[in-house]
Amino acid sequence: MIATVGEVKHSLRLETDEDNDLIAELIETAERLVMDILRVSEAEDLTSVSAAKVAVVYAAGYLYENRTDANYNRLNLTLRALLFGDRGDAF
Repeated sequence: MIATVGEVKHSLRLETDEDNDLIAELIETAERLVMDILRVSEAEDLTSVSAAKVAVVYAAGYLYENRTDANYNRLNLTLRALLFGDRGDAF
């Protein structure tokens, strides 16, 4: 994982450990979203993109905070804006 549970919890200002498993799953989902937007097939490719970690932490935090009513279109547009400069032409 490019981001840790601790980093996402820090950005969310969470101090308890009760949602650690959920946050870990959301990080995996966020990484997949970022990989899809960047058009890369390997998680290792994320380390070469400067904004990838920020995008993953943001996406995981957004998904955590909006568990019941997430606007996936808005999330996707925000991630595209963050990552546009590093986006590949195709997979």
